[in-house]
Parts: sequence; structure tokens; C-alpha cells
Amino acid sequence: MVQTSKEALRRFTSGDWNQRLASFLLSQHITSSVTTGRSPAELLMNRRLRSRLDRLHPDLSSDRQDKIEDDSAPACKERVLDVNQPVAVRNFASDRKWVPATITESTGPVSYKARLSDGRIVHRHIDHIITDDTRNPSGSETGVAQPPTAVLESEKQSDAEKQTAVSPEVPPPSPRPIRNRRPPSYLSDYVV
Repeated sequence: MVQTSKEALRRFTSGDWNQRLASFLLSQHITSSVTTGRSPAELLMNRRLRSRLDRLHPDLSSDRQDKIEDDSAPACKERVLDVNQPVAVRNFASDRKWVPATITESTGPVSYKARLSDGRIVHRHIDHIITDDTRNPSGSETGVAQPPTAVLESEKQSDAEKQTAVSPEVPPPSPRPIRNRRPPSYLSDYVV
């Protein structure tokens, strides 16, 4: 950049310096970088500055605009759930991670209300809802679809239950550490 600027200044032997300097800086700022593929002006202002070349070939700028729009489009399609669709929703209250439910209404683009099998209605984000393909079309439940991690965790839990059934004399570990309690040293003279 410095070497290019020095060469351009050497060529400014005659004419209006302000005009030549402005045209040189414009050409520098609208030239695309090899590493980023975008010009410094485009990075600064989030749009391309028009040049003489753009006026001569307007189709090139429209092709580039189409490419930018294609790149900004989301890569994945949003999931859409229908009302009365059987699903499994994330359960944050008890042991079972996923419980069967039915979608009752959509409360936003990515949030839904679902009716659980016990009649409660819960509000969940679409990330906490999985489609339940294991139900029959008649609506009777044959099981709940679980992600692979949930299946592995349930197998680990069943193995842990078998091990605890074999050795019942081991007390369950306390969820909190036990503090070593003793009377203070100034009470050592007294009989307690």
C-alpha cells in the first residue's frame, strides 16, 4: 500500500493534485482485497461504492448482489409443527427427560404450547420439542421418541439400579459434604 501510494504521488507531475489524489484514493478504496474478497470501503460501509466500471457493466453488480443475498440466506429450514401433532417435550421437573405431548397452539415463530398426557399445558421452545414418530395414527401411545443420548442415559440408569439392588448395605452418598464438627477449644474445661 505504501509503495503503491509513493508511485502514484511520483506520477502526479501536472494537473490538479486534489483531483488526482481523490481519484487515486477512490480506486484504492474500491479495489477488492485478495484475502477478504471485499474492498475496504465495502467493509467500512457495508455496501459497494460505484465506479466507472459499474456504470459500464451494471449486470456484474447485480450478479454480485444476488450472490450476497444467497450467502445471507439461512442454511437450514426452520421446523414448523402443526396443531394436534404428537411430539415429545423436554421435561425439566422429574427423572424422565422427554414426555409425550400434543401441540395445542403456536405462540410464536419458534415457541409452542403443548398438552401433556396428564392434561397440563406447557410452553416450550422448538429446541425443546422433538417429533414423536413412534405413536400410532389413532393416537394411542406406544412409546416416546428419545434422542440417542437420552437412550444411553436411561440404559446407564437401569445398570445403576441393578447394581444398587445387588449391594443394599452401601448407603447412598450424601449430596453435600459432611462437616467435621467438634466443640470449640475454650469449652474443653467444661464437662458436656
